[in-house]
Amino acid sequence: MWGTFTLLCLLGVLRYAALQDATTVAPAPAPPAPGGLGNDTSKCEDLVVYADKVPDGFSIKDIISNIGNMRMHLEDFVDGWKGSCPGGPVKMDPSMMKDAEAEAKKCHMEPDPYEPMFWEGTGHGIVGVWGMDMKMLKEMATTTKPWMKNKRLTSLPDEKLKAMIGSYVKGDWDPFYQINWGLTDQVACAVAMYNSSDFELLSKKFKKEIKTKTQLWNIMCLFKPMGCVVGKEAWKFCGFRTETGNSHKTKITTPFTISSTSRTIPPSTSKTKKPHSAGTRIGGEIGLNVGTLTILILTTLSKNLINLLIPISA
Repeated sequence: MWGTFTLLCLLGVLRYAALQDATTVAPAPAPPAPGGLGNDTSKCEDLVVYADKVPDGFSIKDIISNIGNMRMHLEDFVDGWKGSCPGGPVKMDPSMMKDAEAEAKKCHMEPDPYEPMFWEGTGHGIVGVWGMDMKMLKEMATTTKPWMKNKRLTSLPDEKLKAMIGSYVKGDWDPFYQINWGLTDQVACAVAMYNSSDFELLSKKFKKEIKTKTQLWNIMCLFKPMGCVVGKEAWKFCGFRTETGNSHKTKITTPFTISSTSRTIPPSTSKTKKPHSAGTRIGGEIGLNVGTLTILILTTLSKNLINLLIPISA
């Protein structure tokens, strides 16, 4: 009788321990909301947005042609991009023009003047430059030099520049990878002209005292599909042997090996143990678990129970 009672108690304890070992999967944290840039249209006076012709003899089409020219000459940007295939062509997407104009109307004045910036829109990437005069605007819009010779790109080690082609990492170099992203084929741009009398802001941004109303120009371009995706391949290498195992994974053999995958990695989940669950891990280091311990204990107790119920003959 005592053997039966002991057996039932032990079974109850083991069942409780097994329940305590149950794990709960915590939901993956929600992705951060797309970033943006500070802007305040109240600081913009006499705002005019150009979606076709721009004063001083160039047009929005010239801006898009300049982007296409840069994509065709990736090797000329930095030594770390040597061996890159020419980027695919881009075309103006009329369906994005309204969004490009709306972005230009926001009168972005962050972060630094003259510096290309990147942020995520809704279903598209955005590259913009603010704070230019007409001469600088034309140079930025119709020549490749301001993009190819930017210190935020040229100061990076060649190894890092090349590695990020195979598996991208976000940083302040985003605009230069975004504008050349291999899958991008649709672009829409707009130019904003405005005056600002916010002398405190102007002096701070341009790092000199400004006490007169200043005319400024911004370029805003939208790109689709959006690039700058962490872990994804930015574009292809040429001049190296390429081994393709299947449509989802590509191994590129370069002076150093880069492997990239286009498979979507599911959100990570974390397991949270309930209190006291460590008690059921006894013997875990030697390959035992609750089920194994249950079998061993039941086997031993069964023998003892039989001995108690059936007296051993003298």
